[in-house]
Amino acid sequence: MKNHSQTIIFISNPFGYGPTGTLIPIIKEFEQNTNCETIFLGSKNCLEIINSNDNDWERLKIIKINERNINILKRFFKSSKKPLFVISSLNRFAIQASDQLGIKNAMIDPLGWFWSKIPKGFELSDIYFYNNFGKDNIKNGRICIEIPLIVTNSKHKTNKNLVIFNIGGSSNPLVKGLQKNYLKLLLYLITNIDKNIQSTIKVVGGGKAINFLKKNKDIGCMCNFSSLSYFDFEKEIKKSSLVITPAGMGATFSSIHLSKPTIIFLAQNLSQIKLEEILTYRNINKLNMNWSNYFELNSSNISEKESIKLIDELSFEALENKNILDKILIDLKDLIQKSNTIKIEKMNVAGIKFGGEKVVFNKLKAYWNL
Repeated sequence: MKNHSQTIIFISNPFGYGPTGTLIPIIKEFEQNTNCETIFLGSKNCLEIINSNDNDWERLKIIKINERNINILKRFFKSSKKPLFVISSLNRFAIQASDQLGIKNAMIDPLGWFWSKIPKGFELSDIYFYNNFGKDNIKNGRICIEIPLIVTNSKHKTNKNLVIFNIGGSSNPLVKGLQKNYLKLLLYLITNIDKNIQSTIKVVGGGKAINFLKKNKDIGCMCNFSSLSYFDFEKEIKKSSLVITPAGMGATFSSIHLSKPTIIFLAQNLSQIKLEEILTYRNINKLNMNWSNYFELNSSNISEKESIKLIDELSFEALENKNILDKILIDLKDLIQKSNTIKIEKMNVAGIKFGGEKVVFNKLKAYWNL
């Protein structure tokens, strides 16, 4: 391995855990296969799953910073050791700052399939990596490369009595605060399935949401609530016998790829609604829940921001309507029962492939002569 002096700065976006979770396997590739200095920049919500434990990282520097402020990013870039490269996960501000300073950069976009129009600022990226689930080729940025999914690949012994109920980061910079009605609905369902399931239920997710659930849970609820680092969460997924999760890009595909029975829970936002529709339409996962089973819902004419408010309103309506509430609970219990018998196979359907982190690393190593 050559002795390089390059600096690679990684920046994500606090839209739940997805953007940061996408970057972590890529950072690992750079740490294991180059001598580049590696730096991760992010605010509290982005740093939540980046564990600074020495056992997790070889040399990654983790710096708390407002990753959505162009001027702050530009000041940091100017003060950093050169030559400098920036890798962004769904963060247009990092790309814009890099472009204005003439710094080589790359955008990682695991939501290429989701956009009807690529977000403004993404087109400034030198290299645009995206996943599109078979949609028409995307033309964006100066070099466009479609990549496989980025997920965990290793195995771990399964604990037949462990159910992971994942709620993701449960944060979004487009809105303030938590979706409290959604979390109350989730807590009601968890409490009631906990009484009837012969397994330990571990609820994992963002710190603020987990604290809310802990504070509001019934005294008799025996579930475990915790906020985990990426690596600890990865271990729990591997050990689990069942994963229940909204349709996010990280936990959903990691659990299915590891042949774990996976229940797609009610979405928290528009991208999760759209991904659940893809999973159902393409028969990628058979154990799915969606809001349209309980309410009239047209997701084609709403924005991501509007969907967050709408879903919290639907959650409130569900809590107030015993018939709907009972139906959601019965459906969830039925899916848990079905998960005991369904045969899970490696996901190789519809041309979906994995290993995107290696594609990104190899391409950037060549383009940037690392």
